[in-house]
Amino acid sequence: MEIEIGSVVMLKSGGPAMTVKSTFGATVTCVWQDSDGKLNEAAFDQALLRDGSVKVLIG
Repeated sequence: MEIEIGSVVMLKSGGPAMTVKSTFGATVTCVWQDSDGKLNEAAFDQALLRDGSVKVLIG
C-alpha cells in the first residue's frame, strides 16, 4: 500500500479512520478525531496500517 500525506488509513487491528499527516521512513504520523471531537495525533510503523478509504459499490 502506498501511503502519502492525506491518505486515509486504519490500524490493521481496527479503530478509527485516520489521515496521514507526515511520513519519515517507515514511520507514519496520523491525525484523527475521537468521539468527543478531540483531535489526536500519533506515529505508527507503516506495517501496522491498512487502507482506510471507503469504497462504494453501485450495482
